[in-house]
Amino acid sequence: MDKVKLVLDVIQKLLKVAEDLKNLSESVQSVCTVVSEGLSPEEEQEQEQIEDKSVEFEKVRGVLANKSREGHTAKIKEIIKKYGADKLSEVDPKDYPAILKEVEGLKDE
Repeated sequence: MDKVKLVLDVIQKLLKVAEDLKNLSESVQSVCTVVSEGLSPEEEQEQEQIEDKSVEFEKVRGVLANKSREGHTAKIKEIIKKYGADKLSEVDPKDYPAILKEVEGLKDE
């Protein structure tokens, strides 16, 4: 193996080490963030679930807004009331799939 190939091989290995160190640094930073926020792994998972529900809320709100623009506002209000709320933000997130199913079933009249 000539010297140029040897140097190139060493450079590639150094680049790999640098990439591994970067990944390690990101992992340590993530752990430090969790520790500094005082969240246990279970609490972190709970936080992620809350964020998922927020995304789901945005999806449901978008579907309801589209149907409302199509002229189904009164029916949407009835569906929300059926689930014991006056507005979508008061609806239990576990009811979102059922609400979506009902609202998506609304047809133009």
